[in-house]
Amino acid sequence: MEQRSQVSDILRFSIGGCFGHRHELRWSRGKLTYATFQAGCLETMKRRRLNPTPDEWAAFWSALDRIGVWHWERDYPDPGVLDGIDWQLELRHDGRAVASAGSNCYPGGNGPEYSRESAFGQFLQALQKLSGVEWIR
Repeated sequence: MEQRSQVSDILRFSIGGCFGHRHELRWSRGKLTYATFQAGCLETMKRRRLNPTPDEWAAFWSALDRIGVWHWERDYPDPGVLDGIDWQLELRHDGRAVASAGSNCYPGGNGPEYSRESAFGQFLQALQKLSGVEWIR
């Protein structure tokens, strides 16, 4: 039986810096979209609809369980860095929810750095597998 992500599920993730582009993935009304915005501007540079398969959704939610995303802190600040990268995440699925954000600091990272093996690095890999968007590393 084919399973689809519930319409009540939420996936909102954005990441970007003061001088670069902002990237956003959003699940809304049964559609997953990817958008790129120019720094300091709300005007969309690029937007496209993505169509993950039910198996890709299942693998994504399973990866988030393994990574421990549901237990991330609400805020990951690094007050020693005034510019750089900030990110926001809001998820809701299967009766669980998390809202987390950071500024130059990441779950499983050390200050403004994180490895591919860190919780944040693994999360980005799961997003990349789900979306196929190449900027996610």
